[in-house]
Amino acid sequence: MAYEPPVPPAGSLLHPVVAVAVPADLPDDVGVQVEMERWMQVLVEVLAGRRPVRQLCGVAARPVLRYLRVCADRLSAPLGYRGAGVGRPAQVITVRVCQPHERAAEVAGVCLVGGRVRAVAVRFERQGCGAWFCEVVRVG
Repeated sequence: MAYEPPVPPAGSLLHPVVAVAVPADLPDDVGVQVEMERWMQVLVEVLAGRRPVRQLCGVAARPVLRYLRVCADRLSAPLGYRGAGVGRPAQVITVRVCQPHERAAEVAGVCLVGGRVRAVAVRFERQGCGAWFCEVVRVG
């Protein structure tokens, strides 16, 4: 016995499902991968309190700067005072880059901050001058 879905009556509001093509990621770009690894290291140093947030002014959106400031205050607190160099150094463990289109990069990383492993997700968009601009950061 085979299952046959019911046939909608004529004039019903049901519409057939239409498949839509979803664009695939761009081929891996080694240059973008290296740039994003450097960016991730900078962000991790900010989160650990070893680099001031103000160094990202002009290359990150204001909500990102506020978010990083709050995260840095929370994550660097267990080390004593900020920038003390106490404990394990902040480091990037892995970085994965996805480019939905040539002017955007979505980065997922696993990092060590404040002696704990953290997930960091970042979205960058390329500006007209070709420089990357940090639009969104989330730390887990």
